[in-house]
Amino acid sequence: MELKLIKRLVISTTIVAVVLVVYSKLMCVRELSLDVRSAALSTAILLTGWLISAIRLKYLFRVAKRDLSCSIKTCIGARFAGDVLAKITPSSIGGEPARAYYISMDTGLPFLEVYALTIYEVYFDVMFTCISGALFSLWSLPLSLPALITSLVVGATWAAVFNNIGRIYAFIGEKAMGNRLLERSLNRLRASKYFSRFLNKLLDFKDHYVKISSKVRSRQKFALWALTIVIHFTWSLSIIPLVLARHDHGLNMPAIIWVAVAAYCLMQSMSILPTPGGSGVAEYGLSIALPPDVVVAYRSLYFFVPILVGLPFYFTQLGKRSEEFARSVSRTR
Repeated sequence: MELKLIKRLVISTTIVAVVLVVYSKLMCVRELSLDVRSAALSTAILLTGWLISAIRLKYLFRVAKRDLSCSIKTCIGARFAGDVLAKITPSSIGGEPARAYYISMDTGLPFLEVYALTIYEVYFDVMFTCISGALFSLWSLPLSLPALITSLVVGATWAAVFNNIGRIYAFIGEKAMGNRLLERSLNRLRASKYFSRFLNKLLDFKDHYVKISSKVRSRQKFALWALTIVIHFTWSLSIIPLVLARHDHGLNMPAIIWVAVAAYCLMQSMSILPTPGGSGVAEYGLSIALPPDVVVAYRSLYFFVPILVGLPFYFTQLGKRSEEFARSVSRTR
């Protein structure tokens, strides 16, 4: 498992590095807007965003599981361990299995229950990304048309599925009971050992997800949304030191903040598309609002910083139980 992770991480980082090199050549980037001071400040702001995201995870855990505690240290480790996994999977979504397993090992909760909780958490990120990506796309058409389409399609799909997951299951069950052909087909599939196992896990996930979502009241959802906005706004602010490093930017601070937030939201909305580590699509999203040298500098920090920080968390907690983790992840598929 560790060897496979290292291979996939090497492949993913190589692809991202090659894309950045090719992008730099095509866009004639000769010098990056990156010095020690701006890089350090940008990194500090990025890490602050991850700390806030760990606080949100802890808050959601406390709301959903009032009888158990999950330390902020565990939440921080889970966030970074999950981000390592996310970098080697297609799109910006993908670190939830590692995050769930990390918390499961600390709290003793079943993996699938914590996995449902992490999916409920990432729902806020996906919806924020899609809404903000669609809004900022309107200012940059037609270049931002791919971001607009991606945001609308993915956002509508997530909203429809995860706001109605219980109703969808009940509707399918009712249709199956009223349709002999469909019911017969489902019975044949249930006879398959692998499908039956998958169906049972899917039903368990649905039950956990519905139970967690029912515990989150309106006031708590407002707090989760507020934290989500703060997290992503903080991450977007990490672009500002790199823009200020360019002495010829010619923008005032409100304009720089606008550009940073727009670039970040467009990057995130494009990164939902399934490419290794968001390679290619993330650069495209950033390029809509940022000059090429800032794109390369920020993309490098945003991709490599969480990997460098997250690898120790990943291997100390998950590496020791790599086979168990692999089995837990496979059960969710």
